[in-house]
Amino acid sequence: MGAEIHNERMTVFNSEPWPVLIDGKKVGSMNALVYSPRLDKNICFTILDIDHANSGTNIVICSPDKELKATLVDLPWFKRN
Repeated sequence: MGAEIHNERMTVFNSEPWPVLIDGKKVGSMNALVYSPRLDKNICFTILDIDHANSGTNIVICSPDKELKATLVDLPWFKRN
């Protein structure tokens, strides 16, 4: 699934997967993070336990520096013309 990270524009990116939590429980990992100028959002790919892969679910991504609040979204983020 995808996720949108609710934070200012990210300038630090991950070189290793970061844990994803729901209600304090590890349910997967975030593998790729990027700032999208087109969407004006920080977006990422997540790999989650199937029981927790629901669009609209709030998650916490544990970066080495801080916890990042995010929301799961369906892919793709936008349709091509």
